[in-house]
Amino acid sequence: MSRYFLAFVICFALLALIFSGCLPSSRALAVSGECEHLLPGGGLSMVTGVRFETYPEKVRIVFDLTSSTTYRVSQMHNPPRIVIEIDNAHVHEPCTGEPCVGEPPQVLSVDDVAVRAIRISQVGGDRVRGVVDLRYALPRCQVFTLEDPDRIVVDVPKQYMEQRRLTIASGVKYVQIDKGTSLGPVMIDMLDVDLNNPKISVRTALAQESGFGRAPVSAIVAREGAIAGVNGVYFDSTGRPLGLIILNGQIVTEPVLGRTALGITRDNKVFMDNVDFNATVTVIPASTSTPGVAESGSEGQDAATTFAIDGINRRRGEDEVILYTPFFGATTGTNNYGVEVAVAGGRVVETGNSNLAIPREGYVLSAHGKAKKFLTGLKPGDQIDIRLGLTNDWMEKGVIYAVGGGPRLVANGQVSITSTKERFGPDIALSRAPRTAVGITGDGHLLLVTVSGRRPDISIGMTLDELAEFMVQQGAVDAMNFDGGGSSTMVIRGYVINLPSDGVERKVSDAILVFVEESGLFDRAIQ
Repeated sequence: MSRYFLAFVICFALLALIFSGCLPSSRALAVSGECEHLLPGGGLSMVTGVRFETYPEKVRIVFDLTSSTTYRVSQMHNPPRIVIEIDNAHVHEPCTGEPCVGEPPQVLSVDDVAVRAIRISQVGGDRVRGVVDLRYALPRCQVFTLEDPDRIVVDVPKQYMEQRRLTIASGVKYVQIDKGTSLGPVMIDMLDVDLNNPKISVRTALAQESGFGRAPVSAIVAREGAIAGVNGVYFDSTGRPLGLIILNGQIVTEPVLGRTALGITRDNKVFMDNVDFNATVTVIPASTSTPGVAESGSEGQDAATTFAIDGINRRRGEDEVILYTPFFGATTGTNNYGVEVAVAGGRVVETGNSNLAIPREGYVLSAHGKAKKFLTGLKPGDQIDIRLGLTNDWMEKGVIYAVGGGPRLVANGQVSITSTKERFGPDIALSRAPRTAVGITGDGHLLLVTVSGRRPDISIGMTLDELAEFMVQQGAVDAMNFDGGGSSTMVIRGYVINLPSDGVERKVSDAILVFVEESGLFDRAIQ
C-alpha cells in the first residue's frame, strides 16, 4: 500500500463528515506532472551510461549523453516513480559503461531506502526512457543539466517535512505530518488540544464499563461519546492496565515502579511526574472504644492496627495485601490460600478465604502469607479505614483522571529520557517502533501523538530519542511515552487516522479521550 493510497482513504473518510474541499487532496508529497527541458544543441544523442550516488539527504542519478537534446520528466504516485523521456536519443551500442544499457530494458538495482531501481530502454524510434522506481511517494525531484560532458541529473530527495492542519472542533486541531529521513519515511498524526477552552475536557476510560478487558480505541471513543482518542497505558493479557489509572477521582490501578504518569484535574490543569503508591489500612475492632486501646475479653484483634496496601485490583502475590474495588469485577477471583474481608460503609460485612463478592458500594481486602495476620480474626462490624494516596499528592491537588506509561521524554523543554530509571527493557527503550506520546506545551495545550511504524515503504516508526526531539520541536515542555507498537492508535470522529502496525486496530485496556461541547461540523482546513 502506498502512502498516496493510504492518504486517499484517510481523507475520503474525513471528507464524509465535512464540507467538500476541507482537506488537502492527499497525504502524498509528490505531485504528478510533466515538464519539458532542452539541452542546447541538437542532433542524435547517445545515452552512454547511467550512474547514481546515495547521500543521507538524496539519491543523485546521472544520465550521460554524447550531445544535448530535449527531455521530459514526469513524477507519479501509484506506483511511485520518476520517468525521464529523452528525445532524439539511442542507447549506446555496443555498451561501454556500467551498467550496460540497451535492449531489452536494463535494470540497475539501487540499495537505498527511497529508490528501488533504475530502468532504461529504447522506446519508439529515437527516444530513450529512464524509469526511477521509488519505494514510496516523495516530493518532486530536482532535475537539471550539466555540460562538458552533457548530462541529465536527477536528485531524488529523502529528507523533507510537510504538514497540514485541520480544525476538527473549536480548540482541537489535527496535524498531519509526513517526514522523510535518511532511514525512510515517517508518518505522524497529532492532536493539538487547547485546555484553556472551557468547552474541552480530557479523560481516561477503560475498555469496559465494568471490570477489566480489551477493546479497540474506536469502540471506547464511540461508547464514551468522545470526539477523539488515543491508546494509553501498557496492559496484560487480561486487559488489566500495568500502571496508574484514576477514573472519576478513584484510583483503579496503582503505579508501577514509580513510572511517569499524566494527571488531569476537573478544571483541565495537567501534571506529569513520577508517581508512587502510598496506601494504608487501619483496622479498629468493634470491641475497641478508642483506637490503639484494647479492651479485656475481646476476641481476635483487640487493638487498632495500621498496615500498607500493596496494590489495587490485581492478582494477589505472596505476602501481599490487595484492595479489590468494583472496578475489578463482581468477585476477587482469588484462591483458597488467603484471608479476605468485605467492607461496606466502613465496616466489615463478610469474611472468607477466597473469591469474596465485592460490595457495590465497598471493597474487599485480601491478604496472603505473612500479611494474613492483619486480617485474621476480623469479624462483621469491625471498623476499616483505608487511605489511598500518591507520593506527589496528586489527589490533594484535585487530579480526577490519570494514566501511567513511561518513560518520560521531555522535562522543562529539554530531552530527558528516563528508560533506565523506570526500568524499561530494550524492546521499548532502544527499538524503532510505532509510538504513542503525550506532551504539555507552555501555553496550556495537550499534544496527543501517534507515529505509525513497521512499514518501511510507508512509515518506519521512531526511536524514543527521535520521539523526544519531535515533541520538543512541537513546543512540549513536558512529554512522556505511552504503550506503542501494535497498540498505537488515534481515532478522530470514529475513524482510525494512523496506520496500526497489526493491519487492524489492536484491542487495548484503556484510552485517553477528548470531549468537546459542540454543535457544528468540522471547520475548514487551515492552510
